[in-house]
Amino acid sequence: EKVPELDSLQEIKGASLVKGIPFDPSDPEVSGPDIFRRLVPMEAHEASSLYSEEQAKLLRTVCSEIESANGELALFMSALQLEDIPAEQEFTRLPQQLIECAAGLSVRQS
Repeated sequence: EKVPELDSLQEIKGASLVKGIPFDPSDPEVSGPDIFRRLVPMEAHEASSLYSEEQAKLLRTVCSEIESANGELALFMSALQLEDIPAEQEFTRLPQQLIECAAGLSVRQS
């Protein structure tokens, strides 16, 4: 048989042959008893929650102390006015007057 052209074929529409039944998967009648209920006791969940909260409190405390220390450090560093100190390149050579003074002191000690 000859294969028909694509344009000559009719569009096939889908048909729903099955109607879904709505249900609640957490309903014990549908899913049965919780198979994991005795795997991790509720006390362990509560203890884990308390631990997480204490950990978060400690983290908040440490972060606030760090922010405070960073602020103090920034204030101290600005008070030092380090940007006013000449760069290292300016001190690559000692002034001639200092060299002569050091030479004079070394001659006197001999």
